[in-house]
Amino acid sequence: MTSPTDPQARRRSNAVWCALLILITAAVYAPVIHFQFLRWDDPDLLLQNKLVLLPSVGHLKTLWTAPYAGLYSPLSYTFWWLIQRFSLTAMPSPAIFHAANLFLHLAATVVVYSILKKCVNSPSATFAGAAVFALHPLQVESVAWVSQTNNLLAASLSFVAIRLYLEYAGAAPPRRAFYFAASAAFLLAMFAKPTAVIVPALAAILDYHFLRRSPRQITRSLFPWLCAAIVFAFLAHHFQPAPGVHAGALLERPAIAADSVAFYLSKIFWPARLTIDYARTPATVLSGHRWIVGVIAAIVLLSLGKTLGRLRIGLLIMVAALLPVLGFLPFDFQRYSTVADRFMYLPMLGVALAAAACPRPFVFLILILLAWQAEFQLGFWRDTRTLADRTLALDPLSTVGNKILAADLAHDQQWPRAAAAYRKALIHNPEDGDLHFNLANALRGQGDYESAIDEYLTSIRLLNPDLRLGAMNNLGIAYFQAGEPDMAQAEFLAVLQIDPHNADARKNLAQVVRGVPSQ
Repeated sequence: MTSPTDPQARRRSNAVWCALLILITAAVYAPVIHFQFLRWDDPDLLLQNKLVLLPSVGHLKTLWTAPYAGLYSPLSYTFWWLIQRFSLTAMPSPAIFHAANLFLHLAATVVVYSILKKCVNSPSATFAGAAVFALHPLQVESVAWVSQTNNLLAASLSFVAIRLYLEYAGAAPPRRAFYFAASAAFLLAMFAKPTAVIVPALAAILDYHFLRRSPRQITRSLFPWLCAAIVFAFLAHHFQPAPGVHAGALLERPAIAADSVAFYLSKIFWPARLTIDYARTPATVLSGHRWIVGVIAAIVLLSLGKTLGRLRIGLLIMVAALLPVLGFLPFDFQRYSTVADRFMYLPMLGVALAAAACPRPFVFLILILLAWQAEFQLGFWRDTRTLADRTLALDPLSTVGNKILAADLAHDQQWPRAAAAYRKALIHNPEDGDLHFNLANALRGQGDYESAIDEYLTSIRLLNPDLRLGAMNNLGIAYFQAGEPDMAQAEFLAVLQIDPHNADARKNLAQVVRGVPSQ
């Protein structure tokens, strides 16, 4: 017979497990508070973002009406805008922004715990699964890198949307207030990062397998979400195109996707040699026949599907959450790699659900190893040079590793070494316009103006139209410094023809007319 105090005892038990989860996660990730900004994406997205650095209502409106730095993530930029608005420092403080990332990770962990509690009838199993989500080393990149705030914010809101949806769908009769709140959270998640469009699929899987509702009921509930997701998918494709990315032929992409799934499974079970750049581009996957392993793994998993139980559901959620970045559609980071640790943040919900189904003593032992490995991996993210050194230790020809190192050297005005690192970064990505642009800046910094001019011309040919004006401005400066004022003047006039209000071009043109060299 059930005691009337049982529900209260269960709530106390859940509260204790959840508090323990928060304490352990905070203890493992606490060092991030002392980390620095990185010279990879952080400058472009935050440190040089005047819309955030000078928070005003006008700038906030701009963030919502157009993409910034090629990303349409207005809610994430607004989150930064609010932090800076109420910060006591004129420039962004790394401690504050890292603390914000840690807070989002803790919040996501708590909501994942709540989702598992809804699906798993055991507080200790719920704790085990949520702890795998929180402590797995694959999560380190998202938590330790300020530029991944959008990933954390979108995932946190996605989890909130899923949890509220389960509360709505699991009630008899369904409670509309929960549905409206879940829908609002889902919309906000997509405004934080468009990859949240996959949330309806995750909610449908959990609804079908745990709430046992019919496909017809699920479709009726999630159809509005699906329509919103389609709209956002088109917006993301419009605002965040991937020009110049060689994603493979259409019939080759399932093989690339299978390879990606196999790669993630290998890192889930053996999270060693984690890096920011796996150089697993579609070309390398197809040329090296890596995809065959992925196809074999997919066949084995499908054949075992009926015997895996909750493990199968977890795997299904993981793969579904990965769909936007498996390579079926091209995306910008594919120029470096189809796979990345940060892409596993939302899909780790599936891993957490699978872990909750495993024997508890085994999982608790694994958690100790995961926490140790996460703390080890965290140390490589404390500053730019440490991250670059770690990346290049694993792959000396890493495009991303050499690009990060070059940016750090350029910041210290070590121009010859920076130029050498940029040249190394170009080995695997010779058509990367941004690399040619930065190489040109390094060459100009060391006084090699003729070589800089050649690199600027190459970068202008390869860069997206919205990025070319900066390269054209710098080309004009290089012409002037090389003793060709007529060519410099022509270049600045070309910029003003495209953008008559370009302040840099106007200033540089005036300096050329006066004979004052630009910097």
